[in-house]
Amino acid sequence: MTADIDSVKELIVERAKELYSRGLFSTSGGNISARIHDTIVMTPRRASEGGWKINVQDLAVCDLEGNIIESGRGPSIDLDLHLAAYNTLPAKGAIHSHHPLPSAFAFAGVPLVAQEGGEWRGLDKIPLIPYAPPGSTELVAHLTEGFRQLRERFEKHGYGIVLMKKHGAFIVGRDVDFAIRAYDRLLEASLLVVLQKIIQL
Repeated sequence: MTADIDSVKELIVERAKELYSRGLFSTSGGNISARIHDTIVMTPRRASEGGWKINVQDLAVCDLEGNIIESGRGPSIDLDLHLAAYNTLPAKGAIHSHHPLPSAFAFAGVPLVAQEGGEWRGLDKIPLIPYAPPGSTELVAHLTEGFRQLRERFEKHGYGIVLMKKHGAFIVGRDVDFAIRAYDRLLEASLLVVLQKIIQL
């Protein structure tokens, strides 16, 4: 079990740095986690500061009830959002992002509806949940409801996405790499919708 957690820690650090190098994470926030059995490994608070210069010792480890097993640099304020994901869906990877493209839809309160079919399968009618302050129980409740709406889609496609009004996006996958793949699709879909609207002006 310890060896498994160590391996997941290395994966999380590697993927977080990859997302930053690709411009999918910024220095303004975001987080990534993975579930192994009944344990969650997650990037720590203020992980984005200084350009995501984190290591395995920094990561937080907890159980599915949020009890801290290893504090590292301390869990993110968004820990409860990741707990909601893992306690609602059979996900093994989760990403929270403030990327400007999908966040523009979230801040505008405009649902992101991508064309169904092909690479966009499962991206139609992404839930847009109401605003609630970061770290609040209201936000956790809203996000949990968003995840419930995704259950059938997750079982079919292996991932799910929720937009949080005036906040950002939350992506879950059947594993960490699948969540990243879904994140890529979200960004492509967001850009496609924006370009379509510009062309139609």
